[in-house]
Amino acid sequence: MSLTMARGFFDDERIRILRRYGDRYVMIFMMLVGISERDLPDSGLYLQNGKSILKDDLPAILGVDIDTAKKAFMLLESLGMLEIDDGVIYVNYSGLFCEKAKAAG
Repeated sequence: MSLTMARGFFDDERIRILRRYGDRYVMIFMMLVGISERDLPDSGLYLQNGKSILKDDLPAILGVDIDTAKKAFMLLESLGMLEIDDGVIYVNYSGLFCEKAKAAG
Protein backbone atom coordinates (compact mmCIF):
# COMPACT_ATOMS: atom_id res chain seq x y z
CA MET A 1 0.00 0.00 0.00
CA SER A 2 0.99 3.58 -0.52
CA LEU A 3 -0.65 6.87 0.37
CA THR A 4 -2.14 9.40 -1.95
CA MET A 5 -3.30 12.89 -1.10
CA ALA A 6 -7.07 13.00 -0.70
CA ARG A 7 -9.12 15.08 -3.10
CA GLY A 8 -9.78 18.38 -1.37
CA PHE A 9 -6.59 18.17 0.73
CA PHE A 10 -6.01 21.93 0.49
CA ASP A 11 -9.69 22.66 1.19
CA ASP A 12 -9.58 20.85 4.54
CA GLU A 13 -9.96 23.34 7.40
CA ARG A 14 -6.88 21.98 9.19
CA ILE A 15 -4.70 22.53 6.12
CA ARG A 16 -6.14 26.00 5.56
CA ILE A 17 -5.25 26.90 9.16
CA LEU A 18 -1.71 25.55 8.74
CA ARG A 19 -1.30 27.59 5.55
CA ARG A 20 -2.28 30.79 7.39
CA TYR A 21 0.84 30.31 9.51
CA GLY A 22 2.95 29.43 6.48
CA ASP A 23 3.22 26.68 3.91
CA ARG A 24 6.29 25.31 5.70
CA TYR A 25 3.91 23.88 8.33
CA VAL A 26 2.02 21.99 5.65
CA MET A 27 5.35 20.63 4.40
CA ILE A 28 6.37 19.61 7.93
CA PHE A 29 3.07 17.77 8.33
CA MET A 30 3.54 16.04 4.97
CA MET A 31 7.10 15.02 5.96
CA LEU A 32 5.78 13.56 9.23
CA VAL A 33 3.20 11.55 7.30
CA GLY A 34 6.01 10.36 5.01
CA ILE A 35 8.09 8.99 7.87
CA SER A 36 5.21 7.46 9.82
CA GLU A 37 5.54 3.76 10.56
CA ARG A 38 2.70 2.39 8.45
CA ASP A 39 0.24 3.64 5.87
CA LEU A 40 -2.42 4.03 8.56
CA PRO A 41 -3.86 7.08 10.28
CA ASP A 42 -2.52 7.56 13.82
CA SER A 43 0.65 5.57 13.17
CA GLY A 44 3.71 6.19 15.30
CA LEU A 45 7.02 7.57 14.10
CA TYR A 46 9.83 5.05 14.35
CA LEU A 47 13.33 4.73 12.97
CA GLN A 48 14.14 1.74 10.76
CA ASN A 49 15.67 -0.06 13.75
CA GLY A 50 12.29 0.09 15.51
CA LYS A 51 13.25 2.75 18.05
CA SER A 52 10.88 5.65 18.57
CA ILE A 53 11.78 8.97 17.00
CA LEU A 54 11.98 11.46 19.83
CA LYS A 55 10.46 14.92 19.56
CA ASP A 56 13.91 16.44 20.14
CA ASP A 57 15.32 14.57 17.12
CA LEU A 58 12.66 15.69 14.66
CA PRO A 59 14.09 19.12 13.80
CA ALA A 60 17.26 17.45 12.48
CA ILE A 61 15.32 14.69 10.71
CA LEU A 62 12.98 17.24 9.09
CA GLY A 63 15.75 19.73 8.34
CA VAL A 64 14.13 22.65 10.19
CA ASP A 65 15.31 24.81 13.07
CA ILE A 66 14.18 24.05 16.62
CA ASP A 67 11.88 27.09 16.91
CA THR A 68 10.06 26.22 13.68
CA ALA A 69 9.67 22.62 14.83
CA LYS A 70 8.29 23.67 18.23
CA LYS A 71 5.75 26.00 16.61
CA ALA A 72 4.77 23.29 14.13
CA PHE A 73 4.28 20.68 16.86
CA MET A 74 2.15 23.05 18.95
CA LEU A 75 0.03 23.95 15.95
CA LEU A 76 -0.34 20.34 14.77
CA GLU A 77 -1.23 19.18 18.29
CA SER A 78 -3.86 21.91 18.65
CA LEU A 79 -5.44 20.77 15.37
CA GLY A 80 -5.47 17.09 16.42
CA MET A 81 -2.96 16.19 13.71
CA LEU A 82 -0.15 15.18 16.07
CA GLU A 83 -0.07 13.53 19.49
CA ILE A 84 2.78 12.52 21.75
CA ASP A 85 2.08 9.63 24.11
CA ASP A 86 4.72 7.87 26.20
CA GLY A 87 7.47 9.30 24.01
CA VAL A 88 5.89 8.01 20.78
CA ILE A 89 4.78 10.60 18.25
CA TYR A 90 1.54 9.80 16.43
CA VAL A 91 0.48 11.54 13.25
CA ASN A 92 -3.23 11.66 12.45
CA TYR A 93 -3.80 12.20 8.75
CA SER A 94 -7.26 10.68 8.59
CA GLY A 95 -9.26 12.28 5.80
CA LEU A 96 -6.19 13.94 4.31
CA PHE A 97 -4.46 10.93 2.76
CA CYS A 98 -5.90 7.63 1.65
CA GLU A 99 -4.44 4.24 0.88
CA LYS A 100 -3.75 3.47 -2.74
CA ALA A 101 -3.56 -0.19 -3.66
CA LYS A 102 -0.63 -1.27 -5.80
CA ALA A 103 -1.56 -2.14 -9.36
CA ALA A 104 -1.85 -5.86 -9.99
CA GLY A 105 0.78 -7.22 -12.22
